[in-house]
Parts: sequence; structure tokens; C-alpha cells
Amino acid sequence: MTEAEAWVRRDIERRNVLDRLQKHFFNLDDKLNPHSDTAEKADAPFLAVATLCLAEAARRRGDSLSAESLEELKKFLKEACEEIDKFARSPEEAQKLIAELSGKFLVSGLSSFHANLQRQEMEDPKRIFHAASAMSEVDLPSE
Repeated sequence: MTEAEAWVRRDIERRNVLDRLQKHFFNLDDKLNPHSDTAEKADAPFLAVATLCLAEAARRRGDSLSAESLEELKKFLKEACEEIDKFARSPEEAQKLIAELSGKFLVSGLSSFHANLQRQEMEDPKRIFHAASAMSEVDLPSE
């Protein structure tokens, strides 16, 4: 059996879980959306499941916003969309800019999830890696 550092093994295991779930979603998408004739229709399930994943991640962490904060964010989004619509030269350009803006917010919003796991990996490597440290040599997972 091949050996590698514990963090490498865990990274492989994480990717395998995500790849398996993504394949499962692709099969579900084919079943739910078998004859999507446009890119927009094909994208709809991906955007919907991404929204649901984000909501679940926030729920598990206990994130919540006051009604006032939510209203301020909705106001911001409305104003941002209006500005984008004025700037864009086509509906497709506006859609792309809104999607790109959401990506920027997503990167910022997800950074704490990464930081929290990284801190746990340093403070409690046995829990995450089942090894004394991330650098410990362990057997690679079998395929």
C-alpha cells in the first residue's frame, strides 16, 4: 500500500466524497431536466442546489440575520441590480455581472468555513486526520 502525509490522504477522501455526490447530482439532474433545450434551463438545477447548499451551511453554523439586516441586504441587491442593468449592454451581460458579483460575495462568505477547518486541523489533527499530525505518514485510501 502506498503511503503519503495524512493531509494528502484526507484531501483525497474529501475529493472522492464530493465527486461521488456531484455524480449523483448529475444523474438526478438528467432525470429531473432530461430535455433542457437552453443553457438557462440547464443551469437552473445547479443554481437551485447551490442556493440550498449555502442555506444548509449557514443553518448548520447557526447563521441568521435580523429582519432589518435582511431588508438592508435586499435593498442593496436591488440597487446593485439596477446599477448593473444601467451599465450592461445586453441582458446576458447583466446576468453575467450579477453571477460574477455573487461569486465575489461567495468567496468572502466561505473563507470562515475554510479558516475554521484549518484551525481544527492544527489544534486536533487526530480528529480530522486520524494521525498525530497532518504530516504523519499514513496509507492512501484504496480506490
